[in-house]
Amino acid sequence: MVICYHYFPHIFIFNFGWSGVDLFFVLSGFLITGRLLPYLDDKKILLKFYRNRFLRIVPLYFSFLILFFACWFLLNSKETLNSFKFYNNHWWQFFLFIQNWVFAGNIHEIKTHLLHLWSIAVEEQIYLLFPLFLLFIRKKKIIFFTSVALIFSVLIYRCIFVIFFLADDEYNKIFWNTFFRLDSFLAGVLVYFVYNKIIKVGKLLYALQWIGLICLALILAQIIITTDLEKNNPFTASYGYTIIAIMYASLLWTTLLKKNKLIKLITSARFLRFTGKISYCMYIIHWPLFLTGFAVLNKIFSFFHLTINNNAMQLINALCCIPLTYFLSYISFKYFESYFLRKKLTHI
Repeated sequence: MVICYHYFPHIFIFNFGWSGVDLFFVLSGFLITGRLLPYLDDKKILLKFYRNRFLRIVPLYFSFLILFFACWFLLNSKETLNSFKFYNNHWWQFFLFIQNWVFAGNIHEIKTHLLHLWSIAVEEQIYLLFPLFLLFIRKKKIIFFTSVALIFSVLIYRCIFVIFFLADDEYNKIFWNTFFRLDSFLAGVLVYFVYNKIIKVGKLLYALQWIGLICLALILAQIIITTDLEKNNPFTASYGYTIIAIMYASLLWTTLLKKNKLIKLITSARFLRFTGKISYCMYIIHWPLFLTGFAVLNKIFSFFHLTINNNAMQLINALCCIPLTYFLSYISFKYFESYFLRKKLTHI
């Protein structure tokens, strides 16, 4: 979804692909809760959890950053001087996983090459704090109802912020804000509680899929009325993210039930399962690779004195970058990431 959003921006239906990150947050909330909640009595739970997260995320992420900034600073030219200034001032913040706050604080001067890494920062900040949240509360019912209360709190404060404090051209400040994106992660947490029958919700259980369909209907109604699939609008920035989170949580719940033949067919597809296995590297490299592709193609076409319109250039670049992204991600997973993954503890 995210790759289609970036690679095919002129295809209307893919304009909603940015919400693939919200789906990832929901999945992350579900999976991380399962990595932590059953093991809260383990005195070394924090050490084990942080160790595994480090091994999965940091080696590839830091390697990419080192390579990117080394190339950027060494190959910088007059044409990229403005971009050089931004990265020269803020490069170190990417290594601290706080770039989402950097983007929000420099919304009118940011450069796009590493913009997609905002979600990595949000994930890491949540991974840092969420285990402490569980250990502090411990009682499962209180964790569940606190998560519900937090979702409503995020929704309310986000609406207040949009109405009273946000300029019309600054909706991305909501999109990048860790606190304002917590509802997606917490929706996944709630699915874990319900699916594992930690919390009994009775008849509400059967209503979850209908609630998801209602949320989908609301999103479709907004799209039909405004013809806007993007995130930079009052609907999405206020209560839209919560509606999207509930929709994806319902989709996750439906998938877990394993009763929908279409979803079962999709989730068992070998190509998609392969994509999922190498998706971390794909996410990190696909966007800078795409931007680099434009620079390379422009030089090639200029050398041969060819003129191509923007849409054709976009399509050619996408068709070149998709197989290259898959290839490089496969190589990364097989020969680099797997080395660190083998060192992870199996149950955390």
